[in-house]
Amino acid sequence: MEELTGTMPDEEVHREMMKTVLNDFTKRGFTNLKANFDGMTMPEKIGNYIPDLTCNRKDKLRGFVVLEVETCNTLVQEQSLEKWRLFHEKAVSMTGEFHLAVPKFCNGDTGRTLANQRLEQAGISADYVWAVNGSLKYIAQLGKTR
Repeated sequence: MEELTGTMPDEEVHREMMKTVLNDFTKRGFTNLKANFDGMTMPEKIGNYIPDLTCNRKDKLRGFVVLEVETCNTLVQEQSLEKWRLFHEKAVSMTGEFHLAVPKFCNGDTGRTLANQRLEQAGISADYVWAVNGSLKYIAQLGKTR
């Protein structure tokens, strides 16, 4: 994925990242997957936005998860912070988790570094930040605000 992000249109990068996330979350046993993706059941709107993915953890609590996939371009857009706040608030209200999936590298930096900076700007945290580089890798569990 790191080589592709510079040469592929943003929509294609997002689509490839979504495929990776969906495949990996299915393998990891997440249930009730709903995705803003062709052929999938659409997640419910949260505020004015439809998240990229909602699902439940496979643990006995079956915790609710809201996940947003960001490309290098969308990671730095102001609208992303607004979406993240709403998604984070929804996850917290359901005793769930807010996750981000970001490219492994963006413009000479790591996606994780950029995501952490943006999360700090928004005054929120993500329970997980996943790096997508052809496969999904758990990057960091950040401090929770609850």
